[in-house]
Formats: sequence, C-alpha cells, structure tokens
Amino acid sequence: MPYRQRRDKIFGGAPPCRLDRNGKHRVWARAKGLSRWNPQLRCRLITPAGMRVLEALLWRFHDADGSARCFPSYEAIAKIADCHRDTVCEAIHALEQTRLISWVHRLKRVRVLVEGVTGPQSETRVLRSSNGYQFVDTVPSCKTDSASGPPNRFNKKDGAHCRAQLLEPPVPPPVPAEPKIAAERSTAAADGAKLPVAERAAIVARMNAGVASKADWAAYERDLDARLR
Repeated sequence: MPYRQRRDKIFGGAPPCRLDRNGKHRVWARAKGLSRWNPQLRCRLITPAGMRVLEALLWRFHDADGSARCFPSYEAIAKIADCHRDTVCEAIHALEQTRLISWVHRLKRVRVLVEGVTGPQSETRVLRSSNGYQFVDTVPSCKTDSASGPPNRFNKKDGAHCRAQLLEPPVPPPVPAEPKIAAERSTAAADGAKLPVAERAAIVARMNAGVASKADWAAYERDLDARLR
C-alpha cells in the first residue's frame, strides 16, 4: 500500500456547502469514474465502501438541518454505510485525495470538574468534535451573483442570458465602405477607359475580401480590356 502523506490539521466550524441536486450528481458521477478498475495503477481509487460513505454524506447528512452543512460523526457514517469506523476514516482520506471532498476539524468547549488545591473546580476545555465536510464541484457554472443566489446553482436570469449567447448567430464582419471617388469617376471616360488608381485599388480589395459586386467585376473587366488595348 503506498505511503499516505500526513494531512495538516485544519480547525474551524462546519462551513456551509451550497450544493444543489445537479451538483451532487456531478460529484457522484466523478466518484463512479474513479471507482472503476484502473489498469495502470492496478487498483480502484475509491473502494465500494468509499462509495457508500460518499452516498451517506451526499444524500443523508448534507443539509439535514437546512443549514447546507455536513458534520456527522464517524459512528453515524459507519451506521448508515454499513461498515467499520476505521473503514470510514480510510474512505474519507481517499475521497479527499481524489479531490471530491474537503474537511476541517470541529471544536467544542465543555466545562469539566478537576481536582484543585481547595477541592473540585470547574474549568473550560476545548475538545475535538466531528468533522465539517465540504464537497468539491469542479464544473464551472454560469456567472452568478452572491446576492442573487448561492454558488453551484444556476440563476434563471443568468442561465437565460448564457443560453441566448450560445444560440445567437455570429455577427458577420462589416463590409468595407467604398471610398469616395466620385470626382475621379467624373474625369474618366464613359466608353470603357481605364479606372482611376484609387477606384481600381478599392475594387481589388473588395474582390480579395470576397464582397465584390457584379458592378465591381464589370468595371474591373472593362478596365482590364482598356489596359490590354
């Protein structure tokens, strides 16, 4: 079994994890892909027991009290996942290494009686409680505002805006405007004489860009015939 690096202990409260039904299914789909047999590593990154632990965290303990938090104890997870407490510990570390969940140590303060010089005395001690878990949803979502809704949840207004951008046809490039060469046209002869230099350059530019009209092609052919005489 490969050596597992010791995890740094992070203490804090149980942070809320705003995750809707679609986000839970995305996390579960990633976990199912990692639970398959890996021929290169010759193992499963997530065992079947780890999948049961993740299922219990996602659909049993997350948002159980309506606060979008998840902080069950190892014993509670083991009871729902039908496995041993040590198996729950190993599964949680595997889920964190595969970047499916993250967690912090929760602390609680209790008052206990201790023996003092003058007799029993009451003092406050900080004890470690259950862990606070968060699920990692790596799929980027539509732009959302914190005031309009929680993360990992599509806003109706923003979702419609993004769909409109996807369905909107691309805007064609603007057609270059024809230069003002009326003064040069007045000086040219009407019986097929050579075009002025500026007018001929403009026609050639439109032909190269693929936006030349029939009149441009006719004027270019007349100019070519006049130059070949």
